[in-house]
Amino acid sequence: MKYVISQVAFSGNKGASGMAKALIQNLRELDPEAKFHVLSYYPKADRRKNLPVDVEIVDGSPRTVLIRFFLSFWMYLFRLLHLPGTWYLRGAMKPLGTCDLWIDAAGISFVDGREKFTIFNLLSIFPALATGRKIVKASQAMGPFEHTLNRLLAKCFLPRMTLIAARGDQTARYLEPLSLKNVVRYSDVAFSLRCSPEDAERASALLPPPENQKKIIGISPSQVVYALCAKQKIPYLPVLRDFIQQRAAEGFHCVIFPHSARQESVKRHNNDLPVLRELKALLPENEAISWVDQELSDCELRMLIGKLDFLVASRFHAIISAMSTGIPTVVIGWSHKYAEVLSAFGLEQCCIGYADLSVENLQKKFNELQQKSGEIHDRILAVFSRIREDNRKFFQQIFELASSGRKSSS
Repeated sequence: MKYVISQVAFSGNKGASGMAKALIQNLRELDPEAKFHVLSYYPKADRRKNLPVDVEIVDGSPRTVLIRFFLSFWMYLFRLLHLPGTWYLRGAMKPLGTCDLWIDAAGISFVDGREKFTIFNLLSIFPALATGRKIVKASQAMGPFEHTLNRLLAKCFLPRMTLIAARGDQTARYLEPLSLKNVVRYSDVAFSLRCSPEDAERASALLPPPENQKKIIGISPSQVVYALCAKQKIPYLPVLRDFIQQRAAEGFHCVIFPHSARQESVKRHNNDLPVLRELKALLPENEAISWVDQELSDCELRMLIGKLDFLVASRFHAIISAMSTGIPTVVIGWSHKYAEVLSAFGLEQCCIGYADLSVENLQKKFNELQQKSGEIHDRILAVFSRIREDNRKFFQQIFELASSGRKSSS
């Protein structure tokens, strides 16, 4: 069967990469002959990567998405008027217009204050709407819907989805007033990402040798949180600097790494490397502090995080990796999506909203985490096991939707 996965890339944001790869891995297990067409934000960079077999990169950059929307709009009118529309199904448009299932893997959509991203999300999936494809919104955060434009867009388009997977209880509550009949509740698909021993070896090479014997704290800064803090004059990087210096003085080893990175770009969108380098400039050289100043794959990051003792993170999918490997984590977040994923583990108290960030608050959260680290580690792994098993039902459900889509079109 043919699947389209949109709103992702293998370059840049490694959370999006992890979601795409987890979808491919788990659906291929159910459908060995599956072919995947991935609409990538960064098609040129992604085509240079070593991708799984039967994965085709399709240009999903904003300019191409806009052009494709206008073509799709005409196709939509042809369908309404019962006119032939085979002219549309050529080149890259053919797999998009004939797929058995379209999977929208945006990590977050239809959120008040982020309407421009919602509009891009809708433009991205419009070819599926125009050609009558089945659309599944893979587990993602949505809501609230208090803003007029966001509420109107949600009421107009969300009922048209075949299936919407709410990623957490808060998202499910936000969706309730819309009275949708197509909502299910599943955790992030990246929980089901599988990695190799080679990924683990490459991750180990980035960490201090075992004979170091110091406990390791990972710090994953975020360009998104950095920008939000800058708007409110919150000293994000100085707080991280002071925290790192304090931990190094106490005998920890601190590893600072980017979870979103575009090695070949100086642009900051989906790229934490500039923030990491600014943080590095604030800290003196110290053998208790090491830096990963390069783009890692989603699995290398998963294995790196799994080898830490603690994590301080502002990137959502760094937290998913921590919850997948039992690593106690303090989160500096900006959306309800952070607390709702932590709440599944009973750890929502480990989250600091960026507006409340200070050295004192971060230190307090870390001390609380440290005191209960063994208990938290065991609890995380127990819940993760249940989540991974539950996610199997989601993959089975979307495989069955794809199968029924093929039968109805044949």
